[in-house]
Amino acid sequence: MRGTSSSRIPARYQFAAVLALVPVFMLAGASWGANFYASDATELQNHLSAAALNGEDDTIMVARGIYKGNFEYVSSEGRSITLQGGYDATFCSRQVDPAKTVLDGQSAGRVLHLYNSAGGSITVDGFTIRNGSGTLGAGIYARSDMAVGDTGDITLSNNIITGNDTGTGGSLNGGGVNIYSHVNEGTSANILVSDNIITGNTANYLGGGLYALTMSLEGNSGTVTFSNNIIAGNTAAEYDGGGVDVHSAVDTNSYTCGKISFYNNTIAGNSAGRYAGGVGIDTSNGDASLYNNIVWGNAAASGHGRDLHTFSQGCTAKFYAYYNDFSDAYGCPWTGEEYNISTDPLFVAPSHGNYHLRGNSPCRNAGIFRKKVYLSSMGMWLYYYHFIPDTDFEGDSRDSEAWIEETSDHYYKYCDIGADEFTPSATPAIPLLLLND
Repeated sequence: MRGTSSSRIPARYQFAAVLALVPVFMLAGASWGANFYASDATELQNHLSAAALNGEDDTIMVARGIYKGNFEYVSSEGRSITLQGGYDATFCSRQVDPAKTVLDGQSAGRVLHLYNSAGGSITVDGFTIRNGSGTLGAGIYARSDMAVGDTGDITLSNNIITGNDTGTGGSLNGGGVNIYSHVNEGTSANILVSDNIITGNTANYLGGGLYALTMSLEGNSGTVTFSNNIIAGNTAAEYDGGGVDVHSAVDTNSYTCGKISFYNNTIAGNSAGRYAGGVGIDTSNGDASLYNNIVWGNAAASGHGRDLHTFSQGCTAKFYAYYNDFSDAYGCPWTGEEYNISTDPLFVAPSHGNYHLRGNSPCRNAGIFRKKVYLSSMGMWLYYYHFIPDTDFEGDSRDSEAWIEETSDHYYKYCDIGADEFTPSATPAIPLLLLND
C-alpha cells in the first residue's frame, strides 16, 4: 500500500536522463535541431507553433513548474511531436513525476490540442493536465489523420489528467482525453495509454475519463492498449463510458480492427448516463481482451453494464476476459472467460481516492503474470503472458513470486489484479481526487 503523494517519487520516476547532445551552456528557450526547451507558458506555445512548421520530428522538453494556458499544435507535415515533462532548469536531467510539471487550462479552454493532419505520431509523457474546458477532449485532444497511408502512434504515459470538463450540449466526448485517428485508405493509429491517473473528469456524452476512436475506411484500424492506469471518479453524463469509451472501426467486409487490450488497470467509481459506467468497448470485428483488471463500483443509469459494456454489430467481434474482478457486464457474450472474480477488491480508501490494495484484498495474487511450459519433444521451455507489464503504475515489480508448479511441466507466476501491486511497506496517501487542488 503506497500513497500517491507528490512528495514521494515512485521507483520508476527516480532516474536522470542525461542529454549528451545538449551543450552545457544551453539557455532555456533555445532550440537545437528538432529539440526544444520550454521554461514558461509563452515558450511552450512558441515551440509548439514552431514545431508544427519546421518539417522535423520534434521533441519539446518542459521544465518542472506550472504552465497556465491553452496550448496548441496543428501540423500538416506528417512529422512526430513528443512532449516530455519533468526536466530540471538546465535540461540536463529529468524526473518523470507528473505532479512536478503542470499544464493548467484555468477553465478557459482545452489544455492541450495536438493535431497531425498528415499522420504524424503524438506522445505526451510526464504531465499533470488539469482544469480544461470545452468540446472534444477538454484536457487533451490528440488527433492523427491521413488521406492515404499509415498514421503514427498516439501515446499517453505517466500523466495525471484531472478536473477537465467538456461542458453540456451536443455529442461532447472525452472529458479528460479525446484520442482520434481517421484514415481513408491505410492503417489508422495504434493507441497506447499507460501508467496514467485519470480522475475527476466529465464529458457530456461519451468517455468521461477518456474517449478513443481509431478508424480506417479502406484498411485495418490500429491496436488500442491500456495498461497500468487508474481511471476513477469520472462521468459521462448522458451516454456511455464513464471511465473509458473505446471504438475501433473498419469496413467489416474487407478489413480487420486491431486488437483492443486492457492489462492491469484499476477502473473504479465512474458513472455513465446510459451503459458502461466503467469501460465501453465497441469494435467492428477483431479481438478485445481484458487481463488482470479491476473494474468495480461503477454506475450506469440504465442499470446495464455498470462495469463493462461490449458491443459489436451482430456481435461478430471476439471478447475475452481472464483474471479480472468485475460485477456487471452487458452486451456481446464472452468468446472466452476464465479465472474472473466478482468481489469487493478492498481498496485502501476509495472514498478518498486511494485505490491501492489492502493486504487482505481478494485481488492479491489472483492475476496471471507468467506461465512456462516444458516441451520435452523439443527440450525447451515456452513462456507466455509477456504482455503483462513487469511493474505496476508506481514502478513496483510484479515479478515477486517464485514459480509455482501446477504439473511437472507447467509452472506459473501470479500477480495482483489491477494497476497496483501490493507491497507491505506503506506511506501516507494523498487522495487522487485532490491532486488538482
